[in-house]
Amino acid sequence: TIRVAVPIPSDHHGYLDEGDEGFLIPLHFSFDSLEERGFQVSEIARPQGVRDEQVQATILRGSGDFAFRLEAPSTAPLADTTVMAALQYQICNDVTNICYPPRATEFPLRLKMAAATSPISSFE
Repeated sequence: TIRVAVPIPSDHHGYLDEGDEGFLIPLHFSFDSLEERGFQVSEIARPQGVRDEQVQATILRGSGDFAFRLEAPSTAPLADTTVMAALQYQICNDVTNICYPPRATEFPLRLKMAAATSPISSFE
């Protein structure tokens, strides 16, 4: 299981969906370096967020925890390793109602094999 905590600055929000009209940029994770190695990654938990009628979307304030299931191929090396993951997002200011340009950031995932088939990751 991969768990990632996402902090949102005070007086700001991030999007958990594309909004009613489909134009917003929600928090979106990608795990290309794992998928290139044959791993399958699926989201198993995300913050509930709150519905904001002004922006017509579900938003996240404060922080939220995301969780992903990681399934290793039988040919995957069973060793501790670090791989890169990415988060695409857009946040907006609740006071000024100004949204910042969309951003993408990479972050390391330190994988530790707990058992022969159960990788566990930590993100700091």
